[in-house]
Amino acid sequence: MRKSFLYIILFLAALTARAQYPYYPYQEHPYNFVRYDLNYIQSPGDSSRLLRFLKKMDDLVTLGKGSVNIVHIGGSHVQADIHSGRFRDKLEHMLPGMSGPRGFVFPFKMAKTNSPSNYTVSYSGNWLACRNVQSSACELGLSGISVTTYDTLTEIRIDPNNRVQGYYDFNKLRIFHRIDSASFEIFPLSAMPARITTYPDKGYTEIEFSGYEKVADFQLRRSRPGQNFFTLYGVQFVNDDPGFSYHSIGVNGASVPSYLKCQKFAEHLSVLEPDLVILAIGVNDAHGSNFSKEVFMKNYGRLLDLIEQAAPGCAILFVTNNDTYFRKKYVNYNAGPVKDAMFQMAKERGLSVWDVFSIMGGFGSMATWQTNGLAASDRIHFTGAGYKLIGDLMFEALIHRYTTYLQQTKP
Repeated sequence: MRKSFLYIILFLAALTARAQYPYYPYQEHPYNFVRYDLNYIQSPGDSSRLLRFLKKMDDLVTLGKGSVNIVHIGGSHVQADIHSGRFRDKLEHMLPGMSGPRGFVFPFKMAKTNSPSNYTVSYSGNWLACRNVQSSACELGLSGISVTTYDTLTEIRIDPNNRVQGYYDFNKLRIFHRIDSASFEIFPLSAMPARITTYPDKGYTEIEFSGYEKVADFQLRRSRPGQNFFTLYGVQFVNDDPGFSYHSIGVNGASVPSYLKCQKFAEHLSVLEPDLVILAIGVNDAHGSNFSKEVFMKNYGRLLDLIEQAAPGCAILFVTNNDTYFRKKYVNYNAGPVKDAMFQMAKERGLSVWDVFSIMGGFGSMATWQTNGLAASDRIHFTGAGYKLIGDLMFEALIHRYTTYLQQTKP
């Protein structure tokens, strides 16, 4: 225990020694237009939720004890899983020996939309997609997207190891799907399961293996009359090892009301047992002249209530909107009221805020980021390099807050 604690202190001290700005423990990307001095997590009200999360993170990092579950929810920024993926990688490589699972994923390829590059999907059969940004009604879960097939003997293969460093293994696979008598049955293909259990009240079937596996491979079959379809909401890779489990949930174009349409949002979120929920929803809510701060806060209040229902007392971190433009030319000043709303809700409910809007430079800063190859031409999204920088900054803000926690609790 003492050796592990000494290691992390030396690790954090080495990082802090590289800093050239207050509150900024790294200096990997020295852009002079980025406000590194503002890169920290703020808790304008009661911080007890965040402190509980940091305590659990500390138990993992210093004692190798338990697992830390983080759920990151957003729109297109998160669906691509570039900055969230960068954040995940940095968490997992904080210390040697961490081997948390890949967590929750959705096979976006089956919905014919862009997919994260860090896992691969192959499948057979014809599938129909439904998203929470559509006006048509369909049953959805936490992922905000589903795919449905009416073809039997279809197969799905998901490899979570399309990356250079390390690999994910798992001994449990949770398949979130519609559960009723008309649904096809699930049959594992590549490995013999020790147990298959369906939990109708939680919305998933769990396949438990006798050993550790690297690839999920299963078939959907009609095993009795009356079974004629299968609707998939997502897949969770699970193992029993200590580590971070970082689940990124994103749908292109999603707003807060989009997730309020997901009937099984709280049901599925409760299964992930989040210690921290990162809420990066707001760009699509505020991208228009009819934006209302009051309506925005009312909608967010309903979403926060769902999260509290699913994970009472978990830490919640708002991510403010990045600077954006209308039609590439006009600064979107709605980012200001969004920021104010998030700080107000954080103060009232004991939540926290990471103010990426101010860190990137405030109003008009997206043009500077574009000039430096960090923002896309639409001045709403970032380039790959920009998303990676955002991921680095978010990780560094967490490390700074964790360092402060250590200084306050273990002088």
